[in-house]
Amino acid sequence: MSGYVCPCCGEISNVFSTGGGEEMARKEELRFLGSLPVDTDLVSLLDGGRVDEGGPGFSLLERYQKTSSAKLFENIVSGVIDSLGR
Repeated sequence: MSGYVCPCCGEISNVFSTGGGEEMARKEELRFLGSLPVDTDLVSLLDGGRVDEGGPGFSLLERYQKTSSAKLFENIVSGVIDSLGR
């Protein structure tokens, strides 16, 4: 975890020290995948979200894609997929 996402404005505050995970990965000669903040919107969505809320289809997925964490996860997954192709 790399910080905290404010549920009101979406700003990420670094409440923990920064760069520790990346530095540890470097020392251990591991690929650093990325950092993720604590995202209360994502936690609330996953804790209380029902797939059928808001009508038919993939409303849970649509709501997830609006969280601050969605793009960060997407970048991490893309990096993992890219590294598998090498």
